[in-house]
Amino acid sequence: MGEIILKLLDVNYGEMFFIFILAILSYEWIKLIIVKIFKFIFKDHNSFKEYNSLSEIDLKIAENLIKNMTGREFEKFCAWLFKKSGKYESVELTKASCDGGKDIILNGDTYVECKRYNDGNGEYDTFEIGREICQKLVGAMVGDGIKKGIIVTTGSINKNAWEYLKNIEKNTDLQLEFIIFSELINMIREINSDEIFNEIINIKDETDLAIN
Repeated sequence: MGEIILKLLDVNYGEMFFIFILAILSYEWIKLIIVKIFKFIFKDHNSFKEYNSLSEIDLKIAENLIKNMTGREFEKFCAWLFKKSGKYESVELTKASCDGGKDIILNGDTYVECKRYNDGNGEYDTFEIGREICQKLVGAMVGDGIKKGIIVTTGSINKNAWEYLKNIEKNTDLQLEFIIFSELINMIREINSDEIFNEIINIKDETDLAIN
């Protein structure tokens, strides 16, 4: 009996950790496959509206999927997110090229610039929004008589950009807002629906069709 207990206690924690990580990764792919199956079964997948709330694991998966989007996919996703927030009557996604310095227009009076960064080595959080990106958006706003702008990013905001924001607010009647990645995830948490995975699949499918 004593030998059996000792064998049960003789656990390889390295193997357990590996199995745990493998299970999380498998969960992500299984979830995407399930969404694909639903899309195949329900030709008009918009009629399938039984969505569940998001778990913390779901949010982690969503983070990873968003960080691996292309720039255009991120723009489309942000547009969808603004629509789902219910805070805006109109959300317009601009063309991929010749967008005039803005990616999304909210209510016809707010310009949004989306910056998703991936250097190919998985370094997402080291990217910082600088003064130049802010100036580009402000230039588009001034040129079109727009008073409010938003910059959405998977990275962070550097010191020069924050100083530029303070000067804009102090010396002009323009409003400039930053939405960093953690705040973007909070928007997803507030929506609290795994419909997000269906939307990500749709966005990636549209991108694949455009490439092919």
